[in-house]
Amino acid sequence: MWAVRREPLLEAVRILNMVGSASGIPSSDFFLLEPSKSGVKLTVSATAVAEAFVLGGEQEWVTKRPFYVARGTFTPFVNVATEIKNKKPFEFSLKQKSLHVEHGPSRYEDFLPQPTIMGYGSLPAFKKKPSQLTFSPELVELMQCAATCAAAEMQSPVLSCLYLVPTSNGVKVYATNLKVTFVGWLRTNIGEVTEPIPFPMSMVGVVGQKGLMNLKWADKCVVARFPTGRIWQTLSEEAATEFPVQEIRDAIKVGTDELNVFTVSAFRFAKLVARLTRYLESVRKEDWVVSVSSKKNAPGLQVILNVPGGKIRETIRTMKPVVRDFQFDWPLNLIAPVLQFIGKESEDLPLVVGLAEDQMFSYVNCGSIKMAIPSKSV
Repeated sequence: MWAVRREPLLEAVRILNMVGSASGIPSSDFFLLEPSKSGVKLTVSATAVAEAFVLGGEQEWVTKRPFYVARGTFTPFVNVATEIKNKKPFEFSLKQKSLHVEHGPSRYEDFLPQPTIMGYGSLPAFKKKPSQLTFSPELVELMQCAATCAAAEMQSPVLSCLYLVPTSNGVKVYATNLKVTFVGWLRTNIGEVTEPIPFPMSMVGVVGQKGLMNLKWADKCVVARFPTGRIWQTLSEEAATEFPVQEIRDAIKVGTDELNVFTVSAFRFAKLVARLTRYLESVRKEDWVVSVSSKKNAPGLQVILNVPGGKIRETIRTMKPVVRDFQFDWPLNLIAPVLQFIGKESEDLPLVVGLAEDQMFSYVNCGSIKMAIPSKSV
């Protein structure tokens, strides 16, 4: 039997669950448990890999062979310990080849042995000394905002990253899913790097986690270290060399001041977007289309939302008279998180929107964030 206090086991499960399950990847659905020098090592692997060490424990680990436990049952069984008064340790033992886990006299679970599961991997050996990365809370927020405009790993490995470009006085963050393009800038120092970093999407949620000790980059690999674990992801050569940063710059550059059609308070527009998303909670996200229109010299905009059984109309005042007549549709599901993010600071921050002559693309300029958004002319 092997017994361990609940706190280190809870922390190990927390670290492992920073890497999400991925469809079609068995190593993401099972935690691998193996003996280590000072306790037990747990591993899970999807697009990123997480290792956590449960140190100490009474007696020896129950088997020298790797054992695989389903994360979908192991995680809630461990996490429920935070909701009950039972402070007893977790006890692991083998019973008829199954892993028997007890937590007090009335809680236990048995995990059946599984055939060998491949794909857990090991941290690669670096050819050069890793560079230390320093991400401020403000940069983490900007990255999380930009991530809503990036592609999923299964959708496009090339676009499943944020392209971070250090500048002389800050960093630029680029993202695209081939529909929306995003560029954000922040005055900050990200550490010992001067070359662009294609930062993996799977690691964006990790950098803001409690307990992160350091973040390092080398050989197209990001490693996040915690007191009792680490998470890493290696970026594909394709993503590192083919990210369309120049195409994003060109798309944003098209949105010149001559195309501007209206200016609104970013804060007030964010409030409007928040209301619209609540109206659409029961609607498929693919149908989150909002129509924006106005007339030349008008003092405001009309926003129309088609919902099952009717239409919702709202108006919002502009900060300046509208420049010309226009009417276009916006894919709200693709841009709502960004519009809400940029409008959370000051009520006086202007959100400027330009519209291409053919009305097929609109351009958002707000503070240090720029976007190009597909717009369907009505």
